[in-house]
Amino acid sequence: MFSRSLKVGTTTTQRTGGDAISQLRFHLLMRQVPALPVVGSFAERLLAADLPDLTAAKRREVVGFIAHRVDALPSFTRFGVLLLGTVFRTLLAVPGGWGVARLLIALPLPLVAEYPRLMRSLGFAYVWEHWPATTPTGDVAVANAAIGEAAA
Repeated sequence: MFSRSLKVGTTTTQRTGGDAISQLRFHLLMRQVPALPVVGSFAERLLAADLPDLTAAKRREVVGFIAHRVDALPSFTRFGVLLLGTVFRTLLAVPGGWGVARLLIALPLPLVAEYPRLMRSLGFAYVWEHWPATTPTGDVAVANAAIGEAAA
């Protein structure tokens, strides 16, 4: 009697009627929202302010890395990061929004102040891991030293 109620010998798919069509609908409903459109604009703007001499190509590469790492976060944490990302992205969409965003960054608000900190830490880690000769402004120190020696 007990084994009959558990339906021993059948798979979960057989018990739930999991045909390909219903699984496809489930998959389409449960798709992940990509992080790049949500966090990309703010991360780009923050890195441009923090590392003004970092080239646009390198900055795009760093922003792609940040979005990839946000995509890899656990679901609940990712939800919170994307929620805060949506708030900051909305701020950047309105005129004067970057000034308001900078004000929010400066305030010691719980969770809100953690979002730029996350973007910075991921971005800085990527920059100095891949280009260790980068200066604090984002310029490549080796290239500048070689140009200075050639000019002298």
